[in-house]
Parts: sequence; C-alpha cells; structure tokens
Amino acid sequence: MIGRALRLRGERGSAVVEFTLVSVVLVAVFLAVVQFGFVIHVRNTLVACAAEGARHAANADRGLAEGEARTTALIGSALSPSLAGEVRSQTVSVNGVQMVEITV
Repeated sequence: MIGRALRLRGERGSAVVEFTLVSVVLVAVFLAVVQFGFVIHVRNTLVACAAEGARHAANADRGLAEGEARTTALIGSALSPSLAGEVRSQTVSVNGVQMVEITV
C-alpha cells in the first residue's frame, strides 16, 4: 500500500506536462497546415487571374497591354494590389498557333 502511494505521488502532475508538450506540437502542425492552405489559395488565385487576363488579351481587337491591365485589376480586387507588381505579357507560338502568355 505504501509503495503504491509513493508511485502515484511521483506521477502527480504528469498529465499537465504531457498535455502541454502535445498541445505545442499540435498547434505548430495546425498553423503549418493553415499557412500551406493560404499559399495554395494565393497561387491558384494568381493563376486564375493570369488566365483571365490572357483570355481578355487574346480576344479580337484587344492588345497585350489590356490583358496586363485586366490581370492587374483582378489581382488587386481578389488579393492585394501589391501582389500585381510584375505582370508581363507576350505572344508565343505553340504548334503554329499564336497564344498570349501572361506572367505574374
């Protein structure tokens, strides 16, 4: 009986320490997953804005400058105007077909 009481007294408070150690790791993993989700969201949004700007520039009677302006406006409204710092466009030929390429 005395040995058991001494053993239980030695483990007293260990649940609090275990919870603290595990919760620190879980919070770090959770924040990493959230940050990864934000990065993927921004990347997908930038790709969609560039594709829409390229479609806009590829229409008849539209120029590359209009496609760049459209891309910049979409990025500014969807995310932040500071992310649209370098928007470049060019025409490329793929299998003999002229296409518009917009790089963000």
